[in-house]
Amino acid sequence: MIVAAIDYSYTSPSITVFDTTKELCFDNVHSFFLTDKKRYSGEFGNVFGHFYKGWKNNQERFEFISEWAIQILKKYEVQKVFIEDYAFAAKGQVFTIGENTGLLKNKLWKSGIPFEVVASGTWKKGYMGAGKGAAGKDVICQFFVDTEGVNLADRLGTTKLYSTPVNDIVDSFGILKNSIKTLTKIA
Repeated sequence: MIVAAIDYSYTSPSITVFDTTKELCFDNVHSFFLTDKKRYSGEFGNVFGHFYKGWKNNQERFEFISEWAIQILKKYEVQKVFIEDYAFAAKGQVFTIGENTGLLKNKLWKSGIPFEVVASGTWKKGYMGAGKGAAGKDVICQFFVDTEGVNLADRLGTTKLYSTPVNDIVDSFGILKNSIKTLTKIA
């Protein structure tokens, strides 16, 4: 089965795709992200950065991002998607986030791609195996380096271990790794 996990946002979304017939490690996935920085555009091993120039309004932005995601999912013939749920304690652009994510969910539904929403605290706790699921980006990124042996900051040529897009890629992988456990329980 081909599955994907999405850390969705309207600035730097990330998708990690995995074939469940393989061993789950970072070397066996394909990760994709959107960026407005040309230096992150390109191929970095199994990580692919797609550059965007910008948009005139939020509707154009949401359409572009959701189509980008759907095209990747269709290309890899993804059969199930895990997507991070809304951060209910979030402040600021909550309606913008909701509109953006709602459009993707609608397109997933229209494309016949089943999806499951995963709470942020649930996947973090399950991925890291301890705590309450409130780990910060720095902790999650360091955990990823320690367990996967991959330093995405080095691979992408940035000095910050938990900067965008590194933390977005790590989040989509963490969502995937935790969610695979639920597939195993069902199967």
